[in-house]
Formats: sequence, structure tokens, C-alpha cells
Amino acid sequence: EHMNTVHDYKYVSDNILNQCKQENETLGRVVPEIQEESPGITFIVEAENADAAFVSQPSKDILSQLRGVLSNEGLTVLSTVQPQAENADVVIVFILKEGYVVSKIHPTHKYVAFDMSLWSSFDKHKQIKDALVLAVGSSS
Repeated sequence: EHMNTVHDYKYVSDNILNQCKQENETLGRVVPEIQEESPGITFIVEAENADAAFVSQPSKDILSQLRGVLSNEGLTVLSTVQPQAENADVVIVFILKEGYVVSKIHPTHKYVAFDMSLWSSFDKHKQIKDALVLAVGSSS
């Protein structure tokens, strides 16, 4: 009897309470059309040979430009955080309704890195990447 459930599945109506379901049953759960909560997907973007004029401008101007790019791509920027850097590098964190974006600008190397973590709007990853790379004046 112990191995009976492994070898011979039996339908027991009480199992519906334990998440078993028949075809076309939802068990009272409604699946949202737009996912707003999940562990998310992190996407790393490296923009090399960024435009020297972009990476050398004041951090408030970089923040403004990147915020505009994210908004234009349909993301909702809730707030920004800019930790004080110990060197010439600039770090800006964008808190979004859909996730967050951490941008790291290294002016001496003309390099910009973006760590993008979205818990919704996964289909936007590529277009956001393309827009951010274009905004910093890089081709990769």
C-alpha cells in the first residue's frame, strides 16, 4: 500500500484541496495578465567605448539622461539613489515599479555597466538594453 500512489495513481476528490485539478479547473486562483511580483530576471549590459562627452559630464546630467531613457522605454522610475563614489566613477541606482537598474560609469575607461533586474516586463529587456547602449554612445 505504501508504494501504491507511486505505481497506480488514484483520483480522490479530496485531493482537489491539495492542488490536484482536473482539466479547465482554476482552483479559485486567478492568473494575472501582467506579472508584478516574481524573483525577476537580472540582465547585465556592458557598454564599452562609451562617448567621452557622456561619461565625463556631471553625474546629475547622466542621471537625468538615463532616467529619460528608462521612462521612454515604458518603465516607471519611482526613485533614484546615488551613493558617494570614492573615485571618479559614478554609480546610480534607479528604483523602478518593474525592478531596478544599477548603472556604473567608469569615465577613465569609457565604460558603462548596467545591472538590470526586472520582475515584470521581461519582453522589454532587449529594447531597454539597446536604448541604454545608444544613450551612452556605445555600439556594444
